[in-house]
Amino acid sequence: MVVVCALFLLPIGASAQIKMEVGGKVGLNQSGLGLSSDGKLAGAVYNGRTSFHLGAYGLVRKGKFGLQPEIVYSRQGQTYTTPNYTGLRTNLNYINIPVVFKYYPTGGLSLQIGPQLGLLVGAKGDIVQILNSTQGTSLGQASYNQDLKRYLNSIDFSIAFGAGIDLPLGLNFTFRYNYGVSNINKYPGGSNESPSFSVANTQNQVLQFSVSKKFYKIGK
Repeated sequence: MVVVCALFLLPIGASAQIKMEVGGKVGLNQSGLGLSSDGKLAGAVYNGRTSFHLGAYGLVRKGKFGLQPEIVYSRQGQTYTTPNYTGLRTNLNYINIPVVFKYYPTGGLSLQIGPQLGLLVGAKGDIVQILNSTQGTSLGQASYNQDLKRYLNSIDFSIAFGAGIDLPLGLNFTFRYNYGVSNINKYPGGSNESPSFSVANTQNQVLQFSVSKKFYKIGK
């Protein structure tokens, strides 16, 4: 179905040859969570998380235009510190399904943009106690490696954009940024315990470097 749609949507002449390929990809993530300032944990300092992604792709290309759907397992999240604790984590695991449109301005160089659907398959992290007093709110004891799925929406939407370069031996290097456009925080209300994203509007933000390998192709 994707192939059929691509053949009708790619805006180029009929004389260009259709090329199709299937391959795998693996790479590094530098991820974080975009948090609204009014919902962050008081006194917390947030940092990114370095992890990995891996998956498979299919590409339909005709001339300078291509359409590339993918399915990718991606480990994301952030790290954070509070006045009492360091090295706290929020670890989110997604199955991401991007569909990127590719434009090849010259040779194997491609510019890429497209929507991405994310399916949350796992969420573990550290939770801190919220202390309320007449002096205000502060952070107390931490509980480690808790299940966070009850705090999160199971579906995420992002916009993926970046660039790639095709190399010999069927290899491709890609830099891509996945910018979350949906709020993944299910419960914006407060409680006595809270994960790192607290009551903030929360979006995934992931910078990816990928190495892809072509395994099968049709067309030159």
